[in-house]
Amino acid sequence: LVDGDAVYVTPLFHILAQVSRHTRPGAVVLELTDELPDGLWAVALRDPDGGRVVHLFNETEHPVEVSIRWAERLSPVRCPAVGLLTLRLD
Repeated sequence: LVDGDAVYVTPLFHILAQVSRHTRPGAVVLELTDELPDGLWAVALRDPDGGRVVHLFNETEHPVEVSIRWAERLSPVRCPAVGLLTLRLD
């Protein structure tokens, strides 16, 4: 947002920066198989080289704990309150 000579960076700028930093060109969106708790948003991607990335956005005022299942593993994850968490599952 530009106002005269001042530039204001909104929180969306930081979210887009993090997601684009960890999402490779040609990545494919993967289907999520489980329901997410209210207020938690997620997207999982597979990179062209086979690496996987999960972006979790918690819009609630409290941390949310979930489990990420991948490659026959189950990993507990704590997503911070009003926060974005990116997991690289290589």
